[in-house]
Amino acid sequence: MRLPALIASHALAVAGVEAVFSLSPLVLARAGAAGAGQQAAWAGLAAAAGVGASMAAAPLWARLADAGYRRGMLARAYAGMALAAIAALLAAGPWQFVAARVLLGLLGGGTLAASSLVAAGPAGAAAVSRVQAASLWGAALGPVVGGWLLASGRIWVIGLWATLGAVAAAAAAAAATLRLRVDETPAPQEDEPAASASSFGLRAGLASAGRSLEDPWIPLLAGGDAALAGAALSVSRTAAALAAPAWGAAASRRGPRRVLIAALAAAGALTAAQALPLGAGAFLSVRALLGAAAGGLSALLMADAVVLLGERRRGAACAAVAVGADAGKAAAGLAAAALPGATAAVALGGAVLLVLPRFLVSQNRWRSSCDVSSLTPTSTPVESPAA
Repeated sequence: MRLPALIASHALAVAGVEAVFSLSPLVLARAGAAGAGQQAAWAGLAAAAGVGASMAAAPLWARLADAGYRRGMLARAYAGMALAAIAALLAAGPWQFVAARVLLGLLGGGTLAASSLVAAGPAGAAAVSRVQAASLWGAALGPVVGGWLLASGRIWVIGLWATLGAVAAAAAAAAATLRLRVDETPAPQEDEPAASASSFGLRAGLASAGRSLEDPWIPLLAGGDAALAGAALSVSRTAAALAAPAWGAAASRRGPRRVLIAALAAAGALTAAQALPLGAGAFLSVRALLGAAAGGLSALLMADAVVLLGERRRGAACAAVAVGADAGKAAAGLAAAALPGATAAVALGGAVLLVLPRFLVSQNRWRSSCDVSSLTPTSTPVESPAA
Protein backbone atom coordinates (compact mmCIF):
# COMPACT_ATOMS: atom_id res chain seq x y z
CA MET A 1 0.00 0.00 0.00
CA ARG A 2 1.40 3.38 -0.91
CA LEU A 3 1.76 5.76 2.03
CA PRO A 4 -0.63 8.48 0.73
CA ALA A 5 -3.41 5.88 0.29
CA LEU A 6 -2.75 4.56 3.79
CA ILE A 7 -2.86 8.08 5.25
CA ALA A 8 -6.13 8.98 3.50
CA SER A 9 -7.90 5.74 4.41
CA HIS A 10 -6.66 5.93 7.98
CA ALA A 11 -7.91 9.49 8.48
CA LEU A 12 -11.31 8.54 7.04
CA ALA A 13 -11.61 5.50 9.29
CA VAL A 14 -10.61 7.37 12.44
CA ALA A 15 -13.01 10.22 11.66
CA GLY A 16 -15.92 7.83 11.21
CA VAL A 17 -15.28 6.00 14.47
CA GLU A 18 -14.67 9.25 16.38
CA ALA A 19 -18.03 10.51 15.12
CA VAL A 20 -19.58 7.72 17.20
CA PHE A 21 -17.40 7.26 20.26
CA SER A 22 -16.43 10.89 20.86
CA LEU A 23 -20.17 11.55 21.30
CA SER A 24 -20.61 8.68 23.76
CA PRO A 25 -23.08 10.41 26.15
CA LEU A 26 -25.39 11.35 23.28
CA VAL A 27 -25.26 7.88 21.73
CA LEU A 28 -25.89 6.41 25.19
CA ALA A 29 -28.99 8.55 25.49
CA ARG A 30 -30.38 6.69 22.49
CA ALA A 31 -29.39 3.42 24.18
CA GLY A 32 -31.56 4.18 27.23
CA ALA A 33 -29.23 6.00 29.64
CA ALA A 34 -31.53 8.57 31.25
CA GLY A 35 -30.14 11.84 32.53
CA ALA A 36 -26.78 13.52 32.15
CA GLY A 37 -25.39 11.79 35.25
CA GLN A 38 -26.06 8.29 33.97
CA GLN A 39 -24.84 9.16 30.51
CA ALA A 40 -21.55 10.53 31.87
CA ALA A 41 -21.10 7.53 34.17
CA TRP A 42 -21.71 4.99 31.40
CA ALA A 43 -19.45 6.94 29.03
CA GLY A 44 -16.65 6.87 31.61
CA LEU A 45 -17.14 3.16 32.21
CA ALA A 46 -17.09 2.47 28.48
CA ALA A 47 -13.91 4.50 27.99
CA ALA A 48 -12.13 2.74 30.86
CA ALA A 49 -13.21 -0.70 29.65
CA GLY A 50 -12.10 0.10 26.11
CA VAL A 51 -8.67 1.31 27.22
CA GLY A 52 -8.24 -1.81 29.34
CA ALA A 53 -9.15 -4.06 26.42
CA SER A 54 -6.75 -2.20 24.14
CA MET A 55 -3.89 -2.52 26.64
CA ALA A 56 -4.52 -6.27 26.91
CA ALA A 57 -4.81 -6.91 23.17
CA ALA A 58 -2.05 -4.67 21.78
CA PRO A 59 0.91 -6.93 22.71
CA LEU A 60 -0.74 -9.93 21.00
CA TRP A 61 -1.40 -8.01 17.78
CA ALA A 62 2.17 -6.68 17.91
CA ARG A 63 3.60 -10.19 18.10
CA LEU A 64 1.56 -11.25 15.08
CA ALA A 65 2.68 -8.14 13.19
CA ASP A 66 6.33 -8.85 13.95
CA ALA A 67 5.82 -12.44 12.81
CA GLY A 68 5.18 -11.12 9.29
CA TYR A 69 1.49 -10.17 9.29
CA ARG A 70 1.69 -6.38 9.45
CA ARG A 71 -0.75 -5.76 6.60
CA GLY A 72 -3.10 -8.41 7.92
CA MET A 73 -3.09 -6.68 11.32
CA LEU A 74 -3.99 -3.43 9.59
CA ALA A 75 -6.98 -5.06 7.89
CA ARG A 76 -8.02 -6.58 11.22
CA ALA A 77 -7.84 -3.21 12.97
CA TYR A 78 -10.02 -1.40 10.43
CA ALA A 79 -12.56 -4.22 10.30
CA GLY A 80 -12.72 -4.13 14.11
CA MET A 81 -13.32 -0.39 14.06
CA ALA A 82 -16.23 -0.85 11.65
CA LEU A 83 -17.79 -3.63 13.72
CA ALA A 84 -17.47 -1.59 16.92
CA ALA A 85 -19.10 1.47 15.35
CA ILE A 86 -22.02 -0.60 14.08
CA ALA A 87 -22.44 -2.29 17.47
CA ALA A 88 -22.42 1.05 19.30
CA LEU A 89 -25.10 2.58 17.08
CA LEU A 90 -27.28 -0.53 17.35
CA ALA A 91 -26.89 -0.80 21.14
CA ALA A 92 -30.26 -1.25 22.84
CA GLY A 93 -28.86 -0.66 26.33
CA PRO A 94 -25.87 0.94 28.06
CA TRP A 95 -24.15 -2.39 28.66
CA GLN A 96 -24.29 -3.13 24.95
CA PHE A 97 -22.60 0.21 24.27
CA VAL A 98 -19.88 -0.68 26.79
CA ALA A 99 -19.45 -4.01 25.01
CA ALA A 100 -19.05 -2.16 21.71
CA ARG A 101 -16.35 0.02 23.24
CA VAL A 102 -14.58 -3.10 24.51
CA LEU A 103 -14.82 -4.56 21.00
CA LEU A 104 -13.12 -1.44 19.66
CA GLY A 105 -10.32 -1.89 22.19
CA LEU A 106 -9.86 -5.57 21.39
CA LEU A 107 -10.11 -5.51 17.60
CA GLY A 108 -9.32 -1.88 16.74
CA GLY A 109 -5.99 -0.11 17.00
CA GLY A 110 -5.66 1.21 13.47
CA THR A 111 -3.07 3.81 14.45
CA LEU A 112 -0.89 1.21 16.15
CA ALA A 113 -1.14 -1.19 13.19
CA ALA A 114 -0.40 1.51 10.62
CA SER A 115 2.54 2.84 12.65
CA SER A 116 4.03 -0.64 12.93
CA LEU A 117 3.69 -1.10 9.18
CA VAL A 118 5.54 2.05 8.15
CA ALA A 119 8.11 2.47 10.98
CA ALA A 120 11.03 1.02 9.03
CA GLY A 121 14.15 2.49 7.50
CA PRO A 122 15.69 5.95 7.85
CA ALA A 123 12.38 7.64 6.94
CA GLY A 124 10.39 5.61 9.48
CA ALA A 125 9.98 8.51 11.91
CA ALA A 126 8.58 10.74 9.15
CA ALA A 127 6.14 8.03 8.04
CA VAL A 128 4.91 7.37 11.58
CA SER A 129 4.42 11.10 12.13
CA ARG A 130 2.21 11.26 9.04
CA VAL A 131 0.10 8.40 10.43
CA GLN A 132 -0.22 10.29 13.72
CA ALA A 133 -1.19 13.45 11.84
CA ALA A 134 -3.91 11.50 9.99
CA SER A 135 -5.24 10.29 13.34
CA LEU A 136 -5.35 13.86 14.62
CA TRP A 137 -7.15 15.08 11.52
CA GLY A 138 -9.68 12.28 11.89
CA ALA A 139 -10.12 13.02 15.60
CA ALA A 140 -10.71 16.69 14.82
CA LEU A 141 -13.10 16.11 11.91
CA GLY A 142 -15.18 13.25 13.32
CA PRO A 143 -16.79 15.00 16.33
CA VAL A 144 -17.60 18.15 14.36
CA VAL A 145 -19.39 16.39 11.51
CA GLY A 146 -20.85 13.74 13.81
CA GLY A 147 -22.28 16.36 16.15
CA TRP A 148 -23.86 18.24 13.26
CA LEU A 149 -25.45 15.08 11.90
CA LEU A 150 -26.68 14.05 15.35
CA ALA A 151 -28.20 17.48 15.99
CA SER A 152 -30.06 17.23 12.68
CA GLY A 153 -31.44 13.81 13.59
CA ARG A 154 -29.49 11.92 10.91
CA ILE A 155 -27.64 9.47 13.11
CA TRP A 156 -27.98 6.80 10.43
CA VAL A 157 -25.62 8.88 8.29
CA ILE A 158 -23.05 8.71 11.11
CA GLY A 159 -23.39 4.94 11.14
CA LEU A 160 -23.07 4.73 7.37
CA TRP A 161 -20.04 7.02 7.37
CA ALA A 162 -18.30 5.15 10.21
CA THR A 163 -19.02 1.80 8.59
CA LEU A 164 -18.01 2.72 5.06
CA GLY A 165 -14.90 4.56 6.23
CA ALA A 166 -13.59 1.64 8.27
CA VAL A 167 -14.66 -1.00 5.73
CA ALA A 168 -13.03 0.90 2.85
CA ALA A 169 -9.80 1.21 4.82
CA ALA A 170 -9.96 -2.49 5.76
CA ALA A 171 -10.58 -3.45 2.14
CA ALA A 172 -7.60 -1.39 0.99
CA ALA A 173 -5.38 -3.01 3.62
CA ALA A 174 -6.66 -6.49 2.77
CA ALA A 175 -6.01 -5.94 -0.93
CA ALA A 176 -2.51 -4.83 -0.10
CA THR A 177 -1.84 -8.09 1.78
CA LEU A 178 -2.07 -9.91 -1.55
CA ARG A 179 0.92 -7.90 -2.80
CA LEU A 180 3.23 -8.44 0.16
CA ARG A 181 6.67 -7.21 -0.78
CA VAL A 182 9.84 -9.06 0.11
CA ASP A 183 11.02 -6.29 2.44
CA GLU A 184 7.88 -6.72 4.56
CA THR A 185 8.38 -10.42 5.24
CA PRO A 186 9.92 -11.44 8.56
CA ALA A 187 13.53 -10.30 8.70
CA PRO A 188 16.23 -12.84 9.47
CA GLN A 189 17.61 -13.04 12.98
CA GLU A 190 20.27 -10.44 13.48
CA ASP A 191 22.07 -8.64 16.25
CA GLU A 192 19.92 -5.73 17.43
CA PRO A 193 20.23 -3.29 20.32
CA ALA A 194 19.29 -4.93 23.61
CA ALA A 195 16.46 -2.90 25.14
CA SER A 196 13.45 -3.51 27.33
CA ALA A 197 10.04 -2.70 25.90
CA SER A 198 8.87 -1.77 29.40
CA SER A 199 11.19 1.25 29.36
CA PHE A 200 9.40 2.56 26.26
CA GLY A 201 6.07 2.14 28.04
CA LEU A 202 7.39 4.11 31.02
CA ARG A 203 8.49 7.01 28.81
CA ALA A 204 5.19 7.08 26.95
CA GLY A 205 3.24 6.78 30.20
CA LEU A 206 5.00 9.75 31.75
CA ALA A 207 4.56 11.86 28.62
CA SER A 208 0.90 10.90 28.31
CA ALA A 209 0.24 11.59 31.99
CA GLY A 210 1.85 15.03 31.73
CA ARG A 211 -0.24 15.90 28.70
CA SER A 212 -3.51 14.46 30.07
CA LEU A 213 -3.58 16.02 33.54
CA GLU A 214 -5.06 19.21 32.11
CA ASP A 215 -7.82 17.55 30.06
CA PRO A 216 -10.65 17.67 32.66
CA TRP A 217 -9.77 21.26 33.51
CA ILE A 218 -9.76 22.81 30.03
CA PRO A 219 -13.28 24.31 30.40
CA LEU A 220 -12.14 25.98 33.63
CA LEU A 221 -8.92 27.16 32.03
CA ALA A 222 -11.19 28.80 29.46
CA GLY A 223 -13.05 30.61 32.25
CA GLY A 224 -16.13 28.43 31.99
CA ASP A 225 -16.75 29.58 28.41
CA ALA A 226 -17.87 26.47 26.51
CA ALA A 227 -17.32 28.11 23.14
CA LEU A 228 -13.78 29.15 24.07
CA ALA A 229 -13.03 25.68 25.46
CA GLY A 230 -14.23 24.05 22.23
CA ALA A 231 -12.23 26.49 20.15
CA ALA A 232 -9.13 25.79 22.26
CA LEU A 233 -9.43 22.06 21.65
CA SER A 234 -10.00 22.56 17.94
CA VAL A 235 -7.06 24.95 17.61
CA SER A 236 -4.63 22.70 19.49
CA ARG A 237 -5.65 19.55 17.60
CA THR A 238 -5.38 21.30 14.25
CA ALA A 239 -1.95 22.68 15.14
CA ALA A 240 -0.86 19.21 16.25
CA ALA A 241 -1.98 17.65 12.98
CA LEU A 242 -0.12 20.28 10.99
CA ALA A 243 3.07 20.04 13.05
CA ALA A 244 3.39 16.26 13.38
CA PRO A 245 4.94 15.68 9.91
CA ALA A 246 7.54 18.39 10.56
CA TRP A 247 8.58 16.71 13.81
CA GLY A 248 8.88 13.40 11.99
CA ALA A 249 10.98 14.90 9.21
CA ALA A 250 13.29 16.48 11.80
CA ALA A 251 13.64 13.12 13.57
CA SER A 252 14.60 11.43 10.30
CA ARG A 253 17.40 13.97 9.82
CA ARG A 254 18.68 14.44 13.38
CA GLY A 255 17.55 11.30 15.20
CA PRO A 256 14.33 10.77 17.16
CA ARG A 257 15.90 11.01 20.64
CA ARG A 258 17.30 14.52 20.15
CA VAL A 259 14.08 15.82 18.58
CA LEU A 260 11.94 14.09 21.24
CA ILE A 261 13.82 15.91 24.01
CA ALA A 262 13.22 19.25 22.30
CA ALA A 263 9.51 18.52 21.81
CA LEU A 264 9.05 17.46 25.44
CA ALA A 265 10.77 20.60 26.72
CA ALA A 266 8.62 22.86 24.55
CA ALA A 267 5.40 21.04 25.46
CA GLY A 268 6.25 21.20 29.16
CA ALA A 269 6.92 24.93 29.13
CA LEU A 270 3.72 25.69 27.20
CA THR A 271 1.63 23.38 29.40
CA ALA A 272 2.82 25.21 32.51
CA ALA A 273 2.21 28.58 30.81
CA GLN A 274 -1.53 27.91 30.93
CA ALA A 275 -1.37 28.54 34.68
CA LEU A 276 -0.75 32.25 33.93
CA PRO A 277 -3.70 34.68 33.84
CA LEU A 278 -4.42 34.75 30.10
CA GLY A 279 -7.05 36.51 28.07
CA ALA A 280 -9.06 34.63 25.45
CA GLY A 281 -6.70 35.51 22.59
CA ALA A 282 -3.56 34.66 24.55
CA PHE A 283 -5.11 31.40 25.75
CA LEU A 284 -5.89 30.33 22.19
CA SER A 285 -2.36 31.27 21.10
CA VAL A 286 -0.81 29.19 23.86
CA ARG A 287 -3.09 26.27 22.98
CA ALA A 288 -2.04 26.52 19.31
CA LEU A 289 1.66 26.55 20.23
CA LEU A 290 1.11 23.69 22.67
CA GLY A 291 -0.59 21.62 19.99
CA ALA A 292 2.30 22.26 17.62
CA ALA A 293 4.83 21.27 20.29
CA ALA A 294 3.02 18.12 21.41
CA GLY A 295 1.72 16.97 18.03
CA GLY A 296 4.74 14.80 17.29
CA LEU A 297 5.27 13.26 20.74
CA SER A 298 3.57 9.95 20.02
CA ALA A 299 5.37 9.47 16.70
CA LEU A 300 8.71 10.47 18.21
CA LEU A 301 8.29 8.06 21.12
CA MET A 302 7.51 5.24 18.69
CA ALA A 303 10.42 6.13 16.40
CA ASP A 304 12.82 6.23 19.35
CA ALA A 305 11.52 2.86 20.56
CA VAL A 306 12.01 1.30 17.12
CA VAL A 307 15.59 2.59 16.94
CA LEU A 308 16.46 1.03 20.30
CA LEU A 309 14.46 -2.21 20.05
CA GLY A 310 15.25 -2.86 16.38
CA GLU A 311 13.19 -2.70 13.20
CA ARG A 312 12.45 -6.42 13.24
CA ARG A 313 10.48 -5.85 16.45
CA ARG A 314 8.89 -2.55 15.54
CA GLY A 315 5.42 -3.89 16.26
CA ALA A 316 6.44 -4.63 19.85
CA ALA A 317 8.06 -1.20 20.14
CA CYS A 318 4.94 0.61 18.92
CA ALA A 319 2.71 -1.52 21.13
CA ALA A 320 4.82 -0.75 24.22
CA VAL A 321 4.43 2.96 23.54
CA ALA A 322 0.67 2.63 22.93
CA VAL A 323 0.09 0.60 26.11
CA GLY A 324 2.22 2.98 28.16
CA ALA A 325 0.32 5.98 26.82
CA ASP A 326 -3.02 4.40 27.75
CA ALA A 327 -1.75 3.67 31.25
CA GLY A 328 -0.55 7.26 31.54
CA LYS A 329 -3.96 8.61 30.55
CA ALA A 330 -5.65 6.40 33.14
CA ALA A 331 -3.25 7.53 35.85
CA ALA A 332 -3.68 11.17 34.83
CA GLY A 333 -7.45 10.86 35.13
CA LEU A 334 -7.14 9.65 38.71
CA ALA A 335 -4.55 12.29 39.57
CA ALA A 336 -6.57 15.11 38.00
CA ALA A 337 -9.57 14.16 40.12
CA ALA A 338 -7.45 14.56 43.27
CA LEU A 339 -5.89 17.91 42.32
CA PRO A 340 -7.30 21.11 43.86
CA GLY A 341 -7.72 23.04 40.62
CA ALA A 342 -6.74 23.83 37.06
CA THR A 343 -3.57 25.71 38.04
CA ALA A 344 -2.23 22.72 39.95
CA ALA A 345 -3.09 20.41 37.03
CA VAL A 346 -1.21 22.37 34.39
CA ALA A 347 1.71 23.09 36.73
CA LEU A 348 2.14 19.40 37.57
CA GLY A 349 1.67 18.34 33.95
CA GLY A 350 4.28 20.84 32.77
CA ALA A 351 6.71 19.71 35.47
CA VAL A 352 6.38 16.06 34.40
CA LEU A 353 7.09 16.95 30.78
CA LEU A 354 10.05 19.15 31.70
CA VAL A 355 11.61 16.47 33.92
CA LEU A 356 11.21 13.71 31.33
CA PRO A 357 13.99 15.03 28.99
CA ARG A 358 16.45 14.86 31.89
CA PHE A 359 15.36 11.27 32.50
CA LEU A 360 15.97 10.42 28.84
CA VAL A 361 19.40 12.06 28.84
CA SER A 362 20.47 10.29 32.04
CA GLN A 363 19.11 6.98 30.72
CA ASN A 364 21.04 7.42 27.47
CA ARG A 365 24.25 8.11 29.42
CA TRP A 366 23.63 5.03 31.54
CA ARG A 367 23.13 2.88 28.42
CA SER A 368 26.30 4.29 26.88
CA SER A 369 28.35 3.51 29.98
CA CYS A 370 26.92 -0.01 30.07
CA ASP A 371 27.76 -0.53 26.41
CA VAL A 372 31.34 0.63 27.01
CA SER A 373 31.78 -1.48 30.13
CA SER A 374 30.43 -4.55 28.39
CA LEU A 375 33.16 -4.20 25.77
CA THR A 376 35.96 -3.64 28.27
CA PRO A 377 38.05 -6.77 29.00
CA THR A 378 37.74 -7.91 32.61
CA SER A 379 40.76 -10.21 32.60
CA THR A 380 44.31 -10.14 31.29
CA PRO A 381 44.43 -11.65 27.81
CA VAL A 382 46.44 -14.83 27.39
CA GLU A 383 49.61 -14.31 25.40
CA SER A 384 49.91 -16.32 22.23
CA PRO A 385 52.73 -18.83 21.85
CA ALA A 386 54.23 -16.71 19.09
CA ALA A 387 54.72 -13.82 21.45
